[in-house]
Amino acid sequence: MQSYTLQTSIRYSYIANSYFVVIIYIKLDDVLTMQSLNYQEFQKELGSRIQKYRKSRCLSQEGFAELLDMHRVSIGYIEQGKQAPKLSTLFRMAEILEVPLKDLLP
Repeated sequence: MQSYTLQTSIRYSYIANSYFVVIIYIKLDDVLTMQSLNYQEFQKELGSRIQKYRKSRCLSQEGFAELLDMHRVSIGYIEQGKQAPKLSTLFRMAEILEVPLKDLLP
C-alpha cells in the first residue's frame, strides 16, 4: 500500500473588504497541480459546502445565524453564493459546524 503526502497552499487577495482565494495549489508528493477558480465559482461552492455541513448538523439558518450573531438573511445570501463571509466569520462557522476550515473551502 502506497502512502501519499498531501499539502495545500491557499493564497488570498484582499479587494473591496472581501477575502477571496485566487489559486489553490495542491501538491501530492512531487506532482504539483493547480486548480483555478474564479471568484463567483468559489463563492457559490463555499456557500454550498456551508449549507451542506449546516444541514448535516440539523441547524436551521435562523439557529446558525443566532450562534454566529448574524441575521438569517445573511446566512441565506452566503449559502446562495451572493455574499462572502468575512474571514473571521468563516473561522467561526467551521468551529460551530465542528469541521476543519479546509473542509469548507472548495
